[in-house]
Amino acid sequence: MVAAVKAFDCGNHLRSLERFDFDSVLLPYSYIMMQHAHYAAAFERVLAVCRDRNVAVVTIKSIARRPWWGREHTRTTRYEPFEEQGNIDAAVHWVLARPGFSWRR
Repeated sequence: MVAAVKAFDCGNHLRSLERFDFDSVLLPYSYIMMQHAHYAAAFERVLAVCRDRNVAVVTIKSIARRPWWGREHTRTTRYEPFEEQGNIDAAVHWVLARPGFSWRR
């Protein structure tokens, strides 16, 4: 059986990984999010646990620009995405440049 956990808070991932034997986790990872020291440290803790337990990590939100924060929603996404192709390319390339991360279908 394949079991996965998705959360937007790395603390929830850590608590879930303590209680259950997941095969994979889905969590946000982007240049923008990793500029926040608290999130970056928590992400690294989750990644270390996953590496130690051989749990797959699937990243999401790589092209999230920022929360909508009262602006008109021009997309149906939770976060305002990058719109310019150059910004999208740079964001995706940044994620894939991390050692150990790769693109898979």
